[in-house]
Amino acid sequence: MEETKNTTIEIENLEPKQTLHHLPCSIDFNGKANVQQYFLNTVQEQSTNDDVLYSASIRGRPMKGRKVDLPTHQLKGFVLVEKNEKEHDEEMEGDEQTSKQYVTKESFSTIMNWSLDSDPKTYEKQINGTVELQRIMNAFHEPLPL
Repeated sequence: MEETKNTTIEIENLEPKQTLHHLPCSIDFNGKANVQQYFLNTVQEQSTNDDVLYSASIRGRPMKGRKVDLPTHQLKGFVLVEKNEKEHDEEMEGDEQTSKQYVTKESFSTIMNWSLDSDPKTYEKQINGTVELQRIMNAFHEPLPL
């Protein structure tokens, strides 16, 4: 017999107050880190013409960064965490444990894209493509005027 797995996501309407940092590396750690002291403290802003770039380093390697603001009327980013297993088990009350539940921890409307060797603007094109795809999908789902 095949098990049915459900995923439930509880999204609270949090005001975006965080910036998501997209780093060009993998860090094998889950948990709290003193990012303000050891990373954000070293970020320097560099303005050139009509552009603002940022610089920092991670593990001794220099990085270039660029802020990308999500159009808040179209997109909002969420950081989700799995719901506390104890709470989840109490809610299930004897049902088979075949579902996962996630809750909103933070939300963001700005992505700071960091890159080592390439222009961070290349990632911005992917984000703009995602925004455009969302706009097209919304148009498909809107009712047609009669």
